[in-house]
Order: sequence, then C-alpha cells, then structure tokens
Amino acid sequence: MIGGKDLVLLDELGTGTDPKEGEALALSVTKYLEKKHCLGMISSHFEALKEYAFVSNILDNASMIFDEEHLLPTYRFHQGAAGHSYALWVAKRYGINEDIIKESENFLKSGSQTETLKLMDILQHKLDEAVKLEDRLNKENKDLIARLKKLEIDENNLSIRRDKLLEDVKEEKERLLKNAKIEIQEVLSKLNNQDIKMHEVIELKKKIDDLEDNEEVLSYNEEICINDYVSIPSLGMTGKVDRISSSKAHIICDNGMSFDVAKDKLHKIDKPKSSFKPKKSNYDIAINTNIGLELNLIGLHVEEAENKLIKYIDNCRLKRLSQVRIIHGFGSGALRKMVRGYLDTLKDVTYRAGGEHEGAGGATVVIFKK
Repeated sequence: MIGGKDLVLLDELGTGTDPKEGEALALSVTKYLEKKHCLGMISSHFEALKEYAFVSNILDNASMIFDEEHLLPTYRFHQGAAGHSYALWVAKRYGINEDIIKESENFLKSGSQTETLKLMDILQHKLDEAVKLEDRLNKENKDLIARLKKLEIDENNLSIRRDKLLEDVKEEKERLLKNAKIEIQEVLSKLNNQDIKMHEVIELKKKIDDLEDNEEVLSYNEEICINDYVSIPSLGMTGKVDRISSSKAHIICDNGMSFDVAKDKLHKIDKPKSSFKPKKSNYDIAINTNIGLELNLIGLHVEEAENKLIKYIDNCRLKRLSQVRIIHGFGSGALRKMVRGYLDTLKDVTYRAGGEHEGAGGATVVIFKK
C-alpha cells in the first residue's frame, strides 16, 4: 500500500512499449500517485505528463537547464518548468545526416504537434528568459552588495581620517594658543618697563590686537554685560568690562591694561575674591593723556620740536584722531622742513598745507589713514 509518508522514484515511466500506450500508462500511474498524496519524483519525456503537471495543483514540472546556444548541459536544476527534448539538436551535433534531420523536422511541422505543445514551447521560452533574467539580477545583486561593502569600508576610512584631522587641528590650536600666551607675556613684561617709548607701546598694542583677532583662537557665544568679569583665553588675561560697543567690549585688565576685544573671544568668570584695583601701566597712562587737535612748535629749537612732534603723533594714534594741525610758523622754514620731513617717513598719515583759516603756509594739517 502507498501512503502519504512514502517516497516513490520512477525513471522514464512508460518506456519500453508502444509510445502511446506507454504515455497513457504513465499518466494513469501519475494520477494514482497524486491521489495517494505520496512524495514522488518521475522522469519522463512524455508530453502528456508535462501538460498534466501544468494544470495540476499538486504536481509541478521541473527540468535540468540546457544551454541551447552551445548545446551543452548545465547540470542546473530548475523547478516550475518542463524541459525540452533536444534529440534533433543533439543528432546534429553528433553528425547525423542532414537529410535525416530535415525529414524529422518536416514530420514535426506536418501537424503532429498539438496546439498545447506549441503553447508549452512558448511558455518554456518565457521561462528560459525568466531564468536568464534571474541570473542577471542575482549577479547585479552580488555586485551591489560588493559595492556596498566597499562604500562602508571607504566611509569607515573617511571617518578615521576625519577624526585624525580633527585631532591634528585641535593640537594645532593648542600650539597656537600656547605660543600666543607666550607672546602676550612678553608684551606685558615690556609694557611694565618704565623706560618704554610711546611708539613701542603702539607696536605692542597692535601685536595684542593681531593675537586677539587670530581666527585660530577658540570663539565663545556668551552674553557679555558691563561690569562683568571676564577672561581672555587667547591672551591669557582677565579683566572687567568697562563698556560695550556693537561687537567689541572695552576691558580693563588686572595688570592695568585696557583695550577693546571682540565679545565672542571673552569668557565670563566669577568676581575675583580680592578687590579689583588695576595698577596704572605705561600704556594706560599714555592712552589717557589729554591731547588737543593742534600742536604749536613756534619758538622751539628743531630738536626739541621734533621730540614733541613724535610724542604728539603717537598720542594722536592712540586716541584714534583723524586729523590734527601742526603749527610751525614761517620763520626760516627749518621747523616746517623738519615737520614735513618726519611726516614723509610715516606710512599711516598724509598731510597738506593749512588752508586760509588754518594758518596757511605756517601750519601743516595731518590726516591719519583709517
């Protein structure tokens, strides 16, 4: 007795007898096994079995894929499609007489093939195309997976390079900040020197501004108000906010210096425990010196007048004056020659003779470049 747990294997069922009777017998055996719900595998070339498997809800066709282009077996199993019989193609390959091949083809075309067989051929062709498409899609999928893995590797390498670059930038910033602090300390030590000259004060002030404006220094985004106590990390200094403009704050430092700093370079700190009493530095004294808009040199010797002129021009720079007048008179012309000769050595000023109401040729008007 055959039951649902039995396995039935049949090879070339119905062969060895009349083809039509053998085909009928093979179909009947197949239907019988189908009713018994056993697991069976049947190999056959009968078209009736192929047709029945197409319409059955239980049976399924299967075949071994054949390379029609090269007439070679591929040894690949394909479920869902019935295979062709390649007798004529193989006969050609093995040199069977061409007349025999043609006669066989004419016999097949004479009407011995049913419409069902023609439809099966069409269906088989479609299935073969589907197999080729599946193969191509599988290959493309493998290629995509390989590319995805490569992209993941590249992304990981880029991430490593980015982290390394950020670390290098951080180290470079720390180096720049350290060098800036060293330079600031040198500037401060020079400013505390009582013998420092005014033009040296100006040069040191510019050096501080250049350090403070260095874009490599860290920026902050804190709300800064008047009377806040702040640190200036880029300069290694602390101080108190005296006044605020649109983008800068005027800071009075605990060492006596006072200057403008961009607000985003300031970091708020707690009020110092000791009273905040900044000492007067040479720079602070110089910048708070009261100077007028004109300098009268009449009656002075040339050397004495030149010293006063140099100090006056330096003070004008510190006060950021835009235009002043130097009165030297007519006389022998020595003072005028000295004044204009000195002004010719300066790159940040231009000058002209006084106008009708400015002393005419007895005065020189100095204009500071912005």
